[in-house]
Parts: sequence; C-alpha cells; structure tokens
Amino acid sequence: VERKEWQEKKQALMETMNVAVKTSPNIRANANGHQARMIEQDTAVVQCLGKLNRLESEIFDKNVLWQAKQREVEPIDSEAVELRRSKGRLMAQLNDYIEARALLRQMHLDASLRTLLPEAAHEHLEDFLKNG
Repeated sequence: VERKEWQEKKQALMETMNVAVKTSPNIRANANGHQARMIEQDTAVVQCLGKLNRLESEIFDKNVLWQAKQREVEPIDSEAVELRRSKGRLMAQLNDYIEARALLRQMHLDASLRTLLPEAAHEHLEDFLKNG
C-alpha cells in the first residue's frame, strides 16, 4: 500500500513539475525568441524538482530497507512453508492410522460377535454389517 501511495505521489509531483516547466515565463520567453529572465515562477520548478528528488531518495532508501527485511524474513517464511507441508503429511498419516485402527477394531468386534452368536444369526449379522 505504501509503495502504491509513493508511486502516486511521485506521479503527481512529476505532473506538477511538468506544468510548472510549461508555464514558466522563462520557457515562454525562449519560445517567443526573447531572452530568458529569471523571475519568481522559476522557483516553482526548482521546488518541484527538489521535492521529486527527495521523494525518489526516500523511495530508494525504503526499497533498500524492504529488501533487507525481505531477506531477513525469507528463511522464516521458507521454514513456515516446510512446516505446513510437514503438518499436511502428518495429518494424512494420522488419518490413515485412525482409519486402519477403526477397521481393525471393526474386524475384532466382528470376530467376537461371530464366536458369541449362533450360526443362524451369522447371515443376519453379515447383512447388517454390509447394509448398516
């Protein structure tokens, strides 16, 4: 957001400077073939140029700081990405383990019920287990 604001400010300063240069009496005098005279409005051009130079210096300094921060944060960000991947793998393994344990539990329950129920009930048990 800050970068965008600075770019907009720079654009506005450049447009202001362009207007100041175009409307400068010295430029108009030169265009009409008259000798240029230093008058007050030329200070507007100088002021715009100074502001533009200061802004560009500030932008450059901020970019240097942002790049340094980015280099500082980059290893932490990479580690966070790797931790997220690792978490995803571990969650998948945990889900597989839980499903396997549930299946094994169901098989043990089924085997226990088979030993406790008479043979005729096995068919009904099979239908119940298949159809829910």
